[in-house]
Amino acid sequence: MSGLCFLTILVLCMMPGKKFPEVNYFFFIPMDKIVHFTMFFGFALLLTSDFRKTDKSLQAFSYRSILISSGYGMVIEVLQGTLTTTRSADVKDWIADSVGAIAAALIYAQLLKLQRIVKIRILS
Repeated sequence: MSGLCFLTILVLCMMPGKKFPEVNYFFFIPMDKIVHFTMFFGFALLLTSDFRKTDKSLQAFSYRSILISSGYGMVIEVLQGTLTTTRSADVKDWIADSVGAIAAALIYAQLLKLQRIVKIRILS
């Protein structure tokens, strides 16, 4: 599932910018940053879940998920800046990607702790 998410993010981020609506704001945050946060939150959540199956250390699979997601966000920004004429690299997009990945790993860790406390199966 994380592979499909990986490809979906790549396609969406490399599409011509004209295909997306003008930037609107949600409170004071540009909508495109919310989209970046959400895409990489989902990607990191899937990665964290995948890594948990092979690595029992919460810290290890959380860090790997964050590093891969954040690194992927950086690569996409470089690709946008070098391979497209309708998109540009934006450090703020990469920051939103990274914050989404960190949030996913933190929430996943908290759900695991909650699962252990109440002894119910929240995450598979």
